[in-house]
Amino acid sequence: MTDVQEAARAIPGNHLTAADIAQLRSKLRPSPGGVFIASPVGSGTLGGWALDDVTGQFVFLSNRHVLGSTSGALVMQPLFPLLGDPNDYRFGTVLRASTAYDATIGVPLSRADVKTEIFGNGPAIYEIAEATLGMEVEKTGASTGHTEGRVDLVDVTTVAPCERSRTAFRIAPTATPTFTQTGDSGSVIVERTNPGGMSWKRVVGLLYCMTETGSLGYAHQITDVFADLSLITVCEALARIIDAIFRSATEPAVSEPHGFGRDFAARLAAGRVGREVVKMVSTYRASAVKLILEGDGQRALEAALYPLLRGAVITDDVLDRVITDEDVSRFTRVFAVAERVAPEAKPALRQARSILSRTRNQSVRSVLLDETPRGGR
Repeated sequence: MTDVQEAARAIPGNHLTAADIAQLRSKLRPSPGGVFIASPVGSGTLGGWALDDVTGQFVFLSNRHVLGSTSGALVMQPLFPLLGDPNDYRFGTVLRASTAYDATIGVPLSRADVKTEIFGNGPAIYEIAEATLGMEVEKTGASTGHTEGRVDLVDVTTVAPCERSRTAFRIAPTATPTFTQTGDSGSVIVERTNPGGMSWKRVVGLLYCMTETGSLGYAHQITDVFADLSLITVCEALARIIDAIFRSATEPAVSEPHGFGRDFAARLAAGRVGREVVKMVSTYRASAVKLILEGDGQRALEAALYPLLRGAVITDDVLDRVITDEDVSRFTRVFAVAERVAPEAKPALRQARSILSRTRNQSVRSVLLDETPRGGR
């Protein structure tokens, strides 16, 4: 490895309590990023969740030296049981590994085990970005928990025993003497503050190597890993799912194959109430992801949207649909599921219920855009 500096003997440093660290190393379902995972070839940290753009499945991300590269190999969380241990730690299987980076993805045995968060560090992986020199970053790993650092080198070359790479970046600790230790491999590196003011932090790297003392960490650019493994973020996955609902309900012969839902959202932004709805969905995107991941939530959302979208050719067709009592009832069921799976969204749900109460026998256009339906209907 090049660009290695000597550092003082590392000591554990984190912003999680001893009980939190114990949770990271225990069986935790559903499983957020930061928890301990193990395979027949190694052990380390589950970095976070993404969507595989090849199979359409939610996948967890870690290192190749943690999970191996054998498709179908069993992955445990937190560990392979010792002789006599009655616990069932089976968690998922390896899907595929990168040949260019120390990265592997796997699929959970149950979709109910997906928790699109980093333990103690908010939603992820919702947005990705490239790590830049001087960027303030942090990570949550199963060994040292939550630690902070700064990118002090980019385009770093690493060699064996680490993965050979010429595009890595290095992280030096800022708040503690150590940034990482053995067991943190596979953690995702996140930017400390989202420049867009969103409630989630942008993921910028995948930790795969460290100095012996743990004072310095090395990570692949997450943009490289996502491109190589054909991954998309959870937010992009949410948009794809919504688009899929739009596509399946609208006229496929003339609708755009992608983007109907996004075009509809763009049109809503032209109206006062529509802007409120768009802002609400954006602000509570993490809650929307929870709703989509919940089977009852996705089914309720599909049942509510299908009648409004069925047979539509263009966005105006949807805007001119008249909202019936049955539509109100269906959306009320969506809100009930959302309140159960995402209680933090209750303020938004109260606002949504208030809007819904005023919609009976009115067009979508008149409610959300304050416009008269086409043709004066």
